[in-house]
Amino acid sequence: MLAYSGKYIIDGNRMTIRVDMSSNEIYSGANQNQTRFFNIEGDKPTIRTPEIESAVRPGQKAVGTITFERER
Repeated sequence: MLAYSGKYIIDGNRMTIRVDMSSNEIYSGANQNQTRFFNIEGDKPTIRTPEIESAVRPGQKAVGTITFERER
């Protein structure tokens, strides 16, 4: 699990969050500004990370994606 909070700005489909509090100290200092991309299709918002180096598969790239679905 990961959680963080902070102020954000939106430019098109890009959201940049300036992390002020996090459950993981890695999101401080040089990693304080986090970029995410978002899309909304119907009532399903999707948020994804930029392509990054995989933490579990050295030499490979990864993209984290989360899709929310409204409860009815």
